[in-house]
Amino acid sequence: IGFMGAGKTETGQRLADTLGWRYLDSDKIIERRERSSIQKIFKDKGESYFRSVESRVVKDLLLKPQTVLSLGGGVVCRKANRTLIKKRAFVIWLSASAGVIHRRTQGETARPLLNVADPQARIRELLKERKPLYAKCAHAVVPSGGSATIGRIKRLPQIRKIIRSHEAEAAT
Repeated sequence: IGFMGAGKTETGQRLADTLGWRYLDSDKIIERRERSSIQKIFKDKGESYFRSVESRVVKDLLLKPQTVLSLGGGVVCRKANRTLIKKRAFVIWLSASAGVIHRRTQGETARPLLNVADPQARIRELLKERKPLYAKCAHAVVPSGGSATIGRIKRLPQIRKIIRSHEAEAAT
């Protein structure tokens, strides 16, 4: 989990490759199921509709074994999602500063919550709201910082245990 631009997609894909697991991105699955971009869903049906679809998708995804999931940045806004995520998954929060997020998302038009006059102020506002929610869900917090992020994740005891188990299976 983590804010938009925190590196969830790249890090999730790399972790899935490391573990030999499947990788799924909840936003991509929502777009496929809705046959529409997230930006268009927000525009045509509103954020509340999007969050309802997101909750159903996340509930389905959390039933899939041996899967690394990247969840949308706002998934933690609903208490039911936070409870379900924490209960059914080992949750890594990729934490990034407002400045890093702004640099990574600058100029992107596909992020409906940042299509405002002052995206940097909006990032700070949303981060202030969401940081405590990410903290409630997370089993581990990893600073998001490019290629070093995956190394930090591999050092987490829970991930090391999964990697060792995967390596032992591959050796037999």
